[in-house]
Amino acid sequence: MRLNERREIVVGHAEDHRDHLLVYLFSMLLPFYTTDFVRWRDVAAVCAALAFIIFLFWHLNLHYMNILFAAFGYRVFTLTPIADANALSGKTTQVLITRRTELSSGERLVAYRLSDTVYFEADA
Repeated sequence: MRLNERREIVVGHAEDHRDHLLVYLFSMLLPFYTTDFVRWRDVAAVCAALAFIIFLFWHLNLHYMNILFAAFGYRVFTLTPIADANALSGKTTQVLITRRTELSSGERLVAYRLSDTVYFEADA
């Protein structure tokens, strides 16, 4: 946001993925189930499990899934662009983090670019 990298996004089809948050919570809390933290091996196993889960989420481009977004009232939508004759646009899905509860097809919005495919709408 400091760099003011804003992009206009046109919504083709929007899917709400609240169920991904449950998967995120389950995978992040699973290593702590029945762990004693008494022996160094237990601590090392939990650290290895968390490192593996974080690597998978980053590698699968799910790094935007965060419990803090849900706590502050944000939703995560996967946006499929409108199919048009342009050879460059309409090919890549995008992720939008916003406070809106629904998005309509054809709606135009301005969001900050966080990565190549993840956008954050701060003015919703």
